[in-house]
Amino acid sequence: MKLIFKHPLFFFVIILAALIVLSSALFISFASILTPEWNSFSYKEETFNYGIFDCIDCPVGFEHTNPNCVYSLSCSQDSSSDLCSTGKKLIQARSSVISCETVAGVLTILLIERYIYMLMRRGYGKVWIFYTLIGLITGSKLAGFLSYIELTNSKISSSCDTNDEICNNNGPYYMLTSLILSAIGCGLGAVVLRFRNKKLDKEKIIEGLESSAMISGKVLPVLLIGAAFTGLALGWDWISFQAPKTSTGTLLSMNSYYKYGDFIKNLDFDCISGPACANKSGLALSQRECNAFDKVNNAGRVYYWMVSFSLLFLLLWIENLINVLRKKEFGISESNYVWPALCVILNLIGIISWFNISGVTYGANCRVKAGDNDISFCSEEGPTFAIISLICEFFAAMFYCLLYAQKSSTTTHQIFPGQKTLSKSKLGKIILEYPQFDDCNVTKDQDSSFDKDLMRSPSIMYRPNTRDTVDSDYLYKRKDTQDSEIYKAKETLAEICLTCESQLDQISIVTGNCGHNIHIKCHGRCDGEKLCEDCLKSLE
Repeated sequence: MKLIFKHPLFFFVIILAALIVLSSALFISFASILTPEWNSFSYKEETFNYGIFDCIDCPVGFEHTNPNCVYSLSCSQDSSSDLCSTGKKLIQARSSVISCETVAGVLTILLIERYIYMLMRRGYGKVWIFYTLIGLITGSKLAGFLSYIELTNSKISSSCDTNDEICNNNGPYYMLTSLILSAIGCGLGAVVLRFRNKKLDKEKIIEGLESSAMISGKVLPVLLIGAAFTGLALGWDWISFQAPKTSTGTLLSMNSYYKYGDFIKNLDFDCISGPACANKSGLALSQRECNAFDKVNNAGRVYYWMVSFSLLFLLLWIENLINVLRKKEFGISESNYVWPALCVILNLIGIISWFNISGVTYGANCRVKAGDNDISFCSEEGPTFAIISLICEFFAAMFYCLLYAQKSSTTTHQIFPGQKTLSKSKLGKIILEYPQFDDCNVTKDQDSSFDKDLMRSPSIMYRPNTRDTVDSDYLYKRKDTQDSEIYKAKETLAEICLTCESQLDQISIVTGNCGHNIHIKCHGRCDGEKLCEDCLKSLE
């Protein structure tokens, strides 16, 4: 059974299955968040069918609003009403689902990335990180699903009555399906890690990168500053109107609107463009106001999604950057150019789209124009922070790509993962198996200069080059006939072949009397398990 687990075909099939299952789980999870059919409930003979972000089947005035609108508008009128209580439950459940699914989604992408690198026989980082991702993904998804059921007190049942309780629709079932698939995908990954052939672990070591100090001292701080400004932008004021600082709003919500005093504080823009425009809840906004808030709402959503994906690529970029500082190549080297570029481009698209859709005027001397056709908005600190973030990311990406382009890399095939040379214990074992030093007055028990030299200069040493090849010298001092020496070299090289994946294209053997070396030089590209067979044939 163990031989089956170690077979390369088994490894390929299992990791491919894990990749497909986990990708399906990620897609279903994304669909569950976006579906408008999460839960339903009734209030005063009116049925509300809500999703996480939207409602497509709600009473007049609540259409295309999120659960926050139910809570804000109903509780402002009657904080003891059932609708207010239901809205509060939905807000708490919504926050929990979004938080847990976002964390699980990001971690799932990182795990999928490692699955792909495993299939490509590329370095996928530390094994403990792999296991950590598997545990956190399963835990986050389970926490999100259980917290939703607990906070809403909803039932997974076909006999649910919307008049008495919150009933589940498609969304929670999608979420449960995603949870099961994620657990299966993570479990398959754990099986691969458990039974993988550790001797085939590969690690790319970066050489020629003399500017790592500049990356850690300048690029990384600038990048983190840019990420910090993105966080500030998401939480700061973005617009003001009617009078400077009198009426302000964030990216997706209204802080205050002096026309209604405290009544319209901290209300999402889609609440204003829905219930308010239908003269619901006593707001009675004009069509002019509703249209203006609708533009700002759409602009905010576009920027929010763009910057969310930008932050995802920023995380992938930082992951590669950390491995570069460790001088370890991670995955595909081209990703060190792709992730920074996508991070900057999406951030740029988000900022341009926000200004274009919202029609906000940017400038320190902005003045709100009077008129009945539209409402003019002035930008506040939020867009400024977003622009600073973009500038920081742009310069960090430019310098990082220029510095990374200076490096060269190679694949080091490791006999023992984490080491570049044959260990002393392994080397000593080879010496004990072939104690042919009697005629040279050297034995395994003697404290000879020969043994010291051999231990001080390990027999197997890898010298990386720039073409993904292995260039190795195997040096052994033996005393016997030439045929016997070649036999011993073949035996030793056979052991090396079991852990090396190179197709040799150059082998030279130099034999001599006592004190001379057997010199076997291996140079070639990867060609799987044929190495040992071809290597030994060349010594016949």
